[in-house]
Amino acid sequence: MPQKTIQYLIFWARTLAILCLFAPAVIQADVFYGKNQAIEMAFPDADRIERRTLVISREEAKQLERLSKSRLPSRLITIYEGWKGADLLGYMHIDVHPVWAKSQALMIVMNPAGKFTQIEVLAFHESTDYMLPTQILRNLINKFDDEPTTVGKDVDAVTGASITHRSSTEALRRARVYYELLLVKRDASPSP
Repeated sequence: MPQKTIQYLIFWARTLAILCLFAPAVIQADVFYGKNQAIEMAFPDADRIERRTLVISREEAKQLERLSKSRLPSRLITIYEGWKGADLLGYMHIDVHPVWAKSQALMIVMNPAGKFTQIEVLAFHESTDYMLPTQILRNLINKFDDEPTTVGKDVDAVTGASITHRSSTEALRRARVYYELLLVKRDASPSP
């Protein structure tokens, strides 16, 4: 075989090998809904959406982590409020957090009283084999309002998705604490 043909085949074999190495990472990254779609799903009847961006102090971050029993992904928290006229429909937070080596984005919706009403996976950048089924997420928010939620103790672990289940539970605990400390308590506090 001529030398140029061998070099040509080696070049394409290497190129193909490199593409095969990176293809699974591209195939596994799934974005199901964008932010605007999430807002529409959370508040289909809203005539306006208000975005609240809260900057958390170090002291508040420590308190939030202690109460939610989880690490905060960021000290900058965005919460969306859905309104219909003068009536508050509820709150929506997009919690982006690590699962294994990559991240998951959950839309978490609460009514004005702080009861969870909806949870949806917006993006999942791990293999979808590790993603929680929708029904498990729905059951999780129904259980969450009434009972403790420690995965493997109060909530059954899901084989093959235990870390995802744990991180989703932590996201719900964070959302609950955001509601109690950042929305209810801050709104009740007199302005200086």
